[in-house]
This record gives sequence, structure tokens and C-alpha cells, in this order.
Amino acid sequence: MCVCVLQVETREYALPEALVGKPIALIGTMGQAGVSALPDTVAAGGAQLLGELTFGECFRYTSVEQWRADEKRHAVTEGSEYDWAPAGGTEKWGWVVKSVRRFDSPAAAPALTRQSRSLFTLGSA
Repeated sequence: MCVCVLQVETREYALPEALVGKPIALIGTMGQAGVSALPDTVAAGGAQLLGELTFGECFRYTSVEQWRADEKRHAVTEGSEYDWAPAGGTEKWGWVVKSVRRFDSPAAAPALTRQSRSLFTLGSA
């Protein structure tokens, strides 16, 4: 059995500089690829916290060659829904994973408010 250790999370936007090096809660959801499973505001207990992670740096992919050469770190395979040059030609960014801490069991999340596509503020809804 192969265990994939993700070293780079990919997004179509840069990680806000204020979050580099800061622990970020990992929220668990189930849903369709490319469609957020959470509304813009979530009541307390409406999601689960699975752990926390810290990103050490953020960088922009500047070419498909750079993207393909980094596949072992980001684990996005050619032809997947998250591959290079999605519809609309948006940018690709790499958020380098510095550390991950998985909770022994999921915890109820406090209220959440969306800040961007996949980032929420905890305790503010």
C-alpha cells in the first residue's frame, strides 16, 4: 500500500501572507469537486475540525513544465479536475506544507465565516 504525503497544497490564489507560518484549522467536509460544501456562514457545530496545519511558504507556478515537475509534491495528476490551466486560465499557487497535526477525534467547529474560496474565520458567524 502506498501512502501519499502531500507536501504542497494547490489553489488558484496565493495564501494570505498573514497566514504563512500560522496554524490553520483543517475543516472536514464531503461534497463535489470544485463546489464548496459549506455556505459563506456556518453556525457553531455545522462543521468538524479534523486537525491543524501550517504552511511555510507560498509560490506561484509559472509554467506547465514547473507544474508537471512538481507533481510528486502536489499530487494533482494530469487530466484531473484540478490540473494545470483549468477553464478560464486561472493562476496556480503552491502552499508548502510545513506541519500537520491530526486530532485524535474530530471536534465540533465554532461558527465560521468565509474569507475566500477555502479559508474561513473561526468563531465569527
